Amino acid sequence: HVVFARDGDTVRIYLNGQKKPELSFNLPAGKSGGGDQFFFGGRCDNVSNWEGRLDEIAVYDRPLSEEEIVSLFVQ
Repeated sequence: HVVFARDGDTVRIYLNGQKKPELSFNLPAGKSGGGDQFFFGGRCDNVSNWEGRLDEIAVYDRPLSEEEIVSLFVQ
């Protein structure tokens, strides 16, 4: 279970329903290189694909709270 959360320039990565992020760093929002397309499980050029090994992907239009992130993790 992995959650990537962006709030402004701050990116946080949560693993396995933990309340505190595993990684946290700043990445200016204007540096994302697009944002009009998302590719899950591979690259847009069809190299290094994960062959359908991802399940239950969700994209939100707002940053989730730590409590919401924990509630999404189901063991």
